[in-house]
Amino acid sequence: MPKKLLAILAAATLSISACGSAAPVEAVTMDQLQQHVLKAGGICEDYEDRGEAPGIPGSELRACNDEFVLAWFVSNELAEYWSDGLASVDQETLVGDTWAILAELETLKTLQDSLGGMIKDGEG
Repeated sequence: MPKKLLAILAAATLSISACGSAAPVEAVTMDQLQQHVLKAGGICEDYEDRGEAPGIPGSELRACNDEFVLAWFVSNELAEYWSDGLASVDQETLVGDTWAILAELETLKTLQDSLGGMIKDGEG
């Protein structure tokens, strides 16, 4: 029985670590987040300013070349709230402390290597 329990715990640990990464980079402004994304290899020099996230005052959204959306928030709780809303409609996001990125899963995995954070899978 202990061997079986140990195997279950090992599998659970591997599954949790696949979704998480190192501590997320700090971005106290949208411009800092964009610079981190550029350094990570993301293409976001040309972007469309999308204003605030609906219902989240003080947030900022930027669409980068129709590939992904950068979102910056005044708190981690608001970043999580936005990300949870997208997960409920089957959208994946990469979430840091005050930021989140909406994109295809492969793009998020690539960005996660440099930016850290946690990928939230869509569950809708």
